[in-house]
Amino acid sequence: MIALLLACTVDPALQLDGDPVPGGQIWSAECGLCHGQQGQGTPRGSALVGVLDRRSPTEVLDTVRFGVSTMPSYSNRLDDQDLADLLAWIRTEL
Repeated sequence: MIALLLACTVDPALQLDGDPVPGGQIWSAECGLCHGQQGQGTPRGSALVGVLDRRSPTEVLDTVRFGVSTMPSYSNRLDDQDLADLLAWIRTEL
């Protein structure tokens, strides 16, 4: 029952209108060093060009929130509006 309720929960960041302008600022400050300013990847982080063709928005947000492998968690640095803005930038630029 709990698993069913969790599966039906919509990510709060997906319910917000994201703005790619502050999202790009977040990308530059938090993501670009490892993933490249245009998402092309670096030795420190994987390429993310076309990431939304491979992953759902929820999967992308969960990765940012909780981290994966060597990528740190950003749950204590980015709120839901920040995540919505970052996702808007990813949608328009990557």
